[in-house]
Order: sequence, then structure tokens, then C-alpha cells
Amino acid sequence: MKKISVLVFCFVAILSSLQAQDPTPQQIAQQMKMLMEGRRMDSLRIVALMDSLKQKGQIISTMQKRIENHELDLQKADAGLKQFGKRLEVTDENRYRVIKSNLVYSVELFEMLNERLNTLDALNQLETYQQILVDLNNPANESLGFSYNKKVIDLINNNIQTKKKSRLLEITQMVLDNPILKGVTSLTPILSVGNSIFSVVSSFAVQDDRISSSALQTVKNELDKYTLYYGKLNEANATFQRNLASYRISVGNLHNKVRDFTVKNLQEGGYSTTVAKQPANATVGDYLSGLFQIYNREAVEKYFTNLENTFRDSRGIRYEAIIKGNVHLINMNKRTQEVIDIYKEFESIYRQYITMIDKNNDTMQEILNLAITEKLSDSSSKVTEQINRLRNEKQKGIAAIERAINIEKLKNTVERLDSFFPVL
Repeated sequence: MKKISVLVFCFVAILSSLQAQDPTPQQIAQQMKMLMEGRRMDSLRIVALMDSLKQKGQIISTMQKRIENHELDLQKADAGLKQFGKRLEVTDENRYRVIKSNLVYSVELFEMLNERLNTLDALNQLETYQQILVDLNNPANESLGFSYNKKVIDLINNNIQTKKKSRLLEITQMVLDNPILKGVTSLTPILSVGNSIFSVVSSFAVQDDRISSSALQTVKNELDKYTLYYGKLNEANATFQRNLASYRISVGNLHNKVRDFTVKNLQEGGYSTTVAKQPANATVGDYLSGLFQIYNREAVEKYFTNLENTFRDSRGIRYEAIIKGNVHLINMNKRTQEVIDIYKEFESIYRQYITMIDKNNDTMQEILNLAITEKLSDSSSKVTEQINRLRNEKQKGIAAIERAINIEKLKNTVERLDSFFPVL
């Protein structure tokens, strides 16, 4: 009996102990929360670790590319040094051949440059294009479906009521027929004409009370609209003409450089005993064309052939003797970089010329389109016709210029020049 009591007591104690160890729902929730937070932190650590690995991978990749590029640069530098070394070891024969080649291609290039500069100075390729600009700027021209002159007369006819209308129209026509207006090239004259016409109308209004203030205001508003429009046309044309004038100055200055360089080579090279001065009535182009009759590729090649024959013996051509006995050839060859620079200046002027035409055409397209959007023209189709005509003539003009200049042929000649040896 006593043993049974002890067993019962132990069972109760164990049961109580087990009940005391079971977690409550709150404790379970808290433990789950802690577990989830731990998993979230682990996920963040994994993401951070992946980003770090990715960044390091990118850094490694970038460094590898830099190393590869550096190795390529070293290879290029090594090749350049080897080439430089070869040039330093050049023989008298090779040096002579480079000098000969430079002088032959220099005169060939300059003869072509003279022809191209004559072409650019003439501007024949833009003759039709410029005539369109002149026509569009003429206040009496109706190629846009309206004219400034006609619109002004219509404004007065339709809005001004006065017994002296015929006299008013007569005076207005006299202002419009002013020769200055026909040759207008800037914004100021057309504005002056518009102001003069409105002053005339206003003076008639002072004398005749049948001309109402509202009618006067209508005339002013419409007159201003057409005056400002033609002012834009005039200003665009004036800007184009100013650019052409500036461009012609650049062409002239470059032409002078070509002339001076050619004369210097002629005098120094001994191709002609005397070099005639440029006549006062001759253009630089015509003067150079005359010089290139005696100083050209054929003449230079003949000059070097004579040198080679003169310095030939049983062992062959004595190139060292040619160079030492004709120091002027070295001096002429030292100016090879100057020849290249003159070509680069020509190419720059040529590119500016094309850009100038394109820019003017774009400006004119915008202004002509205003005649449609602002309902200035009585026929939008006529405006469109002039827009297309101007664009087509621009394209034809540029194509003709490109054919005449043939910049690729000039480039090919320039690329045959070697400016390395003059420094030796």
C-alpha cells in the first residue's frame, strides 16, 4: 500500500512537470516571429553578398578589359617604335625618293587646288538657287500666290473709304515702285516702306472723317503682318549674301596662300629662271594657271630625272650626292606639312560652304511654310511648289559642287605626302 502511494505521487509530479514545460500560444507565436526575422536577415545577407560578388565581378571584368586595351596600346606603341626605328635608319635613296614624291604630289595638289578654288569662287552651281532667292524677295513677285505690293493695294481698296482714294492709291504705288524696294536685301528697307505707307494712309484719315479708326487699325494690322513676313525673307537673303561675301574672302585668302607657296617653290626649285609677277588686271586663279604651265607634275618629274642622270656613274645613282648638292630640295621638302595644312584649310572652307547652303535652305523652308500656316497666300499649292523648287535646286547645286571639287581625289593625293622626313 505504501509502494502504491509513492508511485501515484511520482506520476502526479511528472505530469505536473510536463504541463509546466508546454509552451503557450503566445510563446509559439513569439518563437515563429523570431524565426521569420532570422530568415529575413539571412535573405538580406545573401542578397548583399550576391551584390558584392556581382560588383566585384564587374570590377574584375573592367580591369581585364583595361589590361587587354593596355596590351593593345603597348603593341601599337611597339609597332610605332619599330616603324620609327626603320625610318631613322632610312637610306639616302629612300630619303631622296620621299623628297621627290612629296614635291611631285605637292605641285599636283596645288594645281588641283587652284582649279577647285576657281570653281568655288565662281559659284556657278548656285546660279539658279540664288535667282529663286532674288525672285522671292521681290515685293512684286507673285510666285507664292501673293505679292507684298498687291496685298498693300488690296488692303487700301477694301478698307479705306475716301473721295481721294485714287490719289491715295497713286501715292502708295509710287512708294511701292521705289527702286530701293525692288533691290531690298535687309529688314530695314521693307519696314521703312511699311511705315511710309501707313503714314500716308494716316494723313488721309486726318483729312477725311469717313476713314474710321477701326478701318485704320485693320490696315495697320494686316500691313504689319505682310511687312514682317517680307522682312524675314529679306533678312534671310541678306544673311546668306553676307555669308557668301565672308566665304569669298576666305577663298581669296587661301588662293593667295597657294600662289605665294607656288611662287616660292618656283623660285627656290629653279624650274624657271624668272617668275613673272601677277599682272594687276589678272586674277590669282588666272595667274596660277599660267605658272602651272611651266611648274607642274611633268616638269618636276623631268627635273628629278635630269638630276638622276647628272649624278649617275658606273655604280648607279649617287643619291647622297644629289641631296648634299641640292640643299634647296630639303628646304622645299620641309614645307610638306604646310602643304597638308593648306589642303585642310581648303577642305574646311568647302565643308563650310555646303553647310552654309544647307542652313539657308532650312531657314527659307521655315519662312515659306509661314505663308501657309499664317494664311498669307491665296494658294498654298504655289508656296509648296516654291519650297520644292528651292529644295531641288539646292540639292542639284550641292551635287554639282561635289562633282566639281571631287574631294576624295584631293584626299588621295594628300595621303601620298609624307611629313615625317622633313624633321630629319
